[in-house]
Amino acid sequence: MGIERKELSFRWPLYEEVLAHYNKRIIWQSLAKETMAKVLSDAYQDFNKKNGPLSVLFFKWPTWVGKSEIVKQTGELLFGDSKDIVRIDCDQLKQSHEDAILFWAPPWYVWYNAPAKFSWVNLYASYKLGEKLDTLHKIARKRKHMAVIVFEEIEKAHPQVIQGLLKMMEEDEVTLKNGEVVYLWNSIIIFTSNVWEKASQDAPKSVWFGKNNSDEEYKKKMSETCKKRFNK
Repeated sequence: MGIERKELSFRWPLYEEVLAHYNKRIIWQSLAKETMAKVLSDAYQDFNKKNGPLSVLFFKWPTWVGKSEIVKQTGELLFGDSKDIVRIDCDQLKQSHEDAILFWAPPWYVWYNAPAKFSWVNLYASYKLGEKLDTLHKIARKRKHMAVIVFEEIEKAHPQVIQGLLKMMEEDEVTLKNGEVVYLWNSIIIFTSNVWEKASQDAPKSVWFGKNNSDEEYKKKMSETCKKRFNK
């Protein structure tokens, strides 16, 4: 899926600037880089939809092909440091009740005294630090309180937790269990998954690295693997 130049004529300078940032640091994954550049340039021009997060993306490539690097470079571009992202390890969400890590726990839970991942303090810490250090990109300065949230290896999360997250994607705000309200309309949410890895063992590396978009047979096989895993 390509992005036609005529579609970007009104946002081209910023799109090119963002794309150049990714191209300088990441060799492959041209589609992912183009998509991220489009998302961020749209965010600056206020072309994104009004309901829910700025964008929700699903990176379903095998290990070691650039998923994490694209996420980190998005954090560096927006906030000035590749570590400035909200990283959630879905290995911690294997049980249905463990969504308390995200949305705060009731008083009798072990995580009650720990700030929820979706708390205002955690979600916008990178933005606040970038504001203090004057390292914010103009996109982040304009949008105000941006956040890049990545759920690593989402296939490890409990199906009920996944369903709750998908429902949350349609909302402008999230009410935590302590009553705190957090707004998502300036957030970019990224799910990563290695569920493709087994299905792609015999696939050409051009599929993994986004080098060649003509390997439709393998892409179809991998997409079917994803559907079987997440349509439970």
